[in-house]
Amino acid sequence: MKTGMKPKSILIKKYENRRLYDATNSRYVNLDEVAKMMQSGDNVRIVDATTGEDITRLILTQIIVEDAKTPDSIFPLGVLRQMVIASGKASQESALQYMKAMLDISQNAYRAMAPPIVPLTSSSEKILRPLMLRRPVRQGVPETAVRIRPIILRP
Repeated sequence: MKTGMKPKSILIKKYENRRLYDATNSRYVNLDEVAKMMQSGDNVRIVDATTGEDITRLILTQIIVEDAKTPDSIFPLGVLRQMVIASGKASQESALQYMKAMLDISQNAYRAMAPPIVPLTSSSEKILRPLMLRRPVRQGVPETAVRIRPIILRP
């Protein structure tokens, strides 16, 4: 979610033909778009168009299942196993607390491993701009074939 913006409430209706209709923005959407809405901080509620039953949990689970099918899924196999194990134990409340804790741990570990992207500061931009604008030229070698080594700036 962008800073300072209030989350939008979005109502999505699922029809018998399995299509998802964003009633708030008057358009059809797919699971990827629903996931992006949620990732941007919007409050998404999904209902069955015929019965009015809230099926948000079902659709969110479906989004996770679709992501887990890909080889580069963001969900580590260990976390998915723990979710399955936890769902078969104790009460629903404790299982949900456990799953939330596991996902928080996984997300924090991911954040710790992924280096933050630091925007160019005015001083580094002054240094890098001429280098970025310079066109590499070698006699007889196409411009796209020239390799450029990354420049590492140290404070």
